[in-house]
Amino acid sequence: MKKENSSWALIAPIVVLVLIGTIVTAALAMTDKVTAPIIAEQQAKAAEAAKQVVLPEGSDFSPVESLEGLPAEVISVDAAGNGAGYVITTETKGFGGVIQAMFGVDANGAITGSKVLVQAETEGIGSKVVSDGSPFQTQLIGMTDPTNIQATSGATVSSTGMTNAVKAVFNAYTVLSGGTIEATVYTAPSNLTDADVSTYFPGVSTVTEVVGGKVTDKGTVVYAAAQGLMSEVKTAVFFDESDRIVGLVVDASGETPGIGSLAAEKDYTDQFIGVSSGDDVDVISGSTFTSTAVKDAVNIAIANLAAVKTAPEADVSTLAPAETSAPEENETSSEALLEELYPGVTFTDVPDGKTSDQGTVVYAAAQGLMSEVKVTVCFDGNDKILGIAVDASGETPGIGDKAAQKEFTDKFIGISSADDVDVISGSTFSSTAVKNAVNAAIAGLDSVKAGNGLAAEAPAESEAPAESVAPAEGDVTISTTAQGFGGQVSVTVTFGSDGAIKSLSVSAPSETQGLGSRAAESSYTNKFIGVKSGDAVDTLSGATITSTAVKTAVNTAVKAFKAGKSGSVPGTAATPAPTETPAPAETAAPVETAAPVQSEAPAEVPSEAPSEAPAAAPKTISTSAQGLLSTVNVTVTFDANGVITALSVDASGETPGIGSQAAESSFTSKFIGATSGDGVDTISGATITSTAVKTAVNSAAAQFKSN
Repeated sequence: MKKENSSWALIAPIVVLVLIGTIVTAALAMTDKVTAPIIAEQQAKAAEAAKQVVLPEGSDFSPVESLEGLPAEVISVDAAGNGAGYVITTETKGFGGVIQAMFGVDANGAITGSKVLVQAETEGIGSKVVSDGSPFQTQLIGMTDPTNIQATSGATVSSTGMTNAVKAVFNAYTVLSGGTIEATVYTAPSNLTDADVSTYFPGVSTVTEVVGGKVTDKGTVVYAAAQGLMSEVKTAVFFDESDRIVGLVVDASGETPGIGSLAAEKDYTDQFIGVSSGDDVDVISGSTFTSTAVKDAVNIAIANLAAVKTAPEADVSTLAPAETSAPEENETSSEALLEELYPGVTFTDVPDGKTSDQGTVVYAAAQGLMSEVKVTVCFDGNDKILGIAVDASGETPGIGDKAAQKEFTDKFIGISSADDVDVISGSTFSSTAVKNAVNAAIAGLDSVKAGNGLAAEAPAESEAPAESVAPAEGDVTISTTAQGFGGQVSVTVTFGSDGAIKSLSVSAPSETQGLGSRAAESSYTNKFIGVKSGDAVDTLSGATITSTAVKTAVNTAVKAFKAGKSGSVPGTAATPAPTETPAPAETAAPVETAAPVQSEAPAEVPSEAPSEAPAAAPKTISTSAQGLLSTVNVTVTFDANGVITALSVDASGETPGIGSQAAESSFTSKFIGATSGDGVDTISGATITSTAVKTAVNSAAAQFKSN
């Protein structure tokens, strides 16, 4: 028998593979050679067609070869050969990634059309900004400057991306037309202090304020800013004499407290010390947009360092950009309301308001989501509310500031309690703040009329610690709840016979540890001892929502005490929940499995059917998925057939009043009776968070089936 050549046996497969690879490569090369010109021609035709759409009067387009001097966002420019104008293509950053858009600008500098070429914005939210024919796109037609661009509500990041593109287009047109554009002049973050300069530049002796920063004998401070999730994030970057970063001050006060605000904390800002690029520092998980804004601002500061070092001295009087204009506008709206409601009436100013023979004006405030919401409440001669004016300028644009709109404020006319007015869906915290402020104004009306202001009685009450040892027989204890950041906050309040609080205990198990949980600590709860209203105690910085819930619950208990009640009483924020909780259970009872009996049967028979036990046992599975701002955690309970019988969601890291809706029973109850998350619609306006819930539920369902 002939022995096979062992060498050829080893080499043969290699030779065959090489031949196959050569043939395939040649075929691909031939295919590419044939199809590449066709694809290029199709792309050229599509681009030409798009140019015609955005600049209908243009023809014979030719590319502008040099983009020198144009904004960095501009990636190409085509000039119309017939002099009709330019087609300018930009790339900016949106929520989902790069937004590439094409704009037509006529010979007079007016936008004639726009078309988004590349985008990955969230369907139903950011897509409203980038879609052809959307209100955002149509408002641009005829525009000659970007001053009055209106953002799309609920799509702040996408709107900002497109707005930056439009700004770049106008700046590019200015340069193309022979003009010049002024460089952006950044101003100092509001939290920058002289102490910061001394800290980062020890021994500094000379400090000169220049355009865009400070020049000192120890180094240079460069101001910069970039768009975060909710607001512009301002920075001051400290460079030593060797141009090395030695420190960073960040103002992220407009970002989500406890989430975006983490990007301003020293633990994060110190990571930029010594870096040559902001890209060398990782973003903060759960605070991606704000921390990315800090990184972008650092890169801007690095790029502008040389210019700031040689910049002219700044006129200090011009360095405070009209931040005072907003309060003036709000005061004007209040004054306008007074002129409308009290024509010709002369008022006397008193603490926290104004008095006259025609009525009383009371100024009150309460904590919203992002800021203190100020309210002006106008009462007639019979102490009925004629109208209110609201300053919610510090709340989220397009969301929280809805609480200042006439459609909402008019609902308070003629009411005797703000509890009669429903909060605004999606703007829960800001509208609740308005309600709390109105209630404070109603409660303090007589005191203001007497010239004592809203908090006149609080000091005297707080000076009576001796009442804490009053006889127990006169005490009344009341328990109630209010909605916090992550869930219900429970309080138990003990009142003395005069209504002063003798003790307060708080349970806040669902609140963020180290933040909201502080509202349950004695260092905070002890502040309520001796007072007769939760409004006499300030909220906790960094735990605004939870401490506001404590105050709300305390005020509910106060009202119950005055009404002669004791024991457990319904909470103001929690009253909808009891009715909502039974409802899902009742709607799920039909279970549409038509087998309430079948679902109970396996529970009674498992011991009799050991072979079915692994499949028949109900299971509870916990899993998670990425939401908008954080990881969304879910716990799903399945019955023996894989049908969902219970679902709890932790979306405490998502946007309050928006993404947090995905944790409410009105949404989670929709999964009861289903076997996966696919049959449940997402929440409009909270698409990403509710999609995360569905994804996590599907993951749990897959685990159930695999076990």
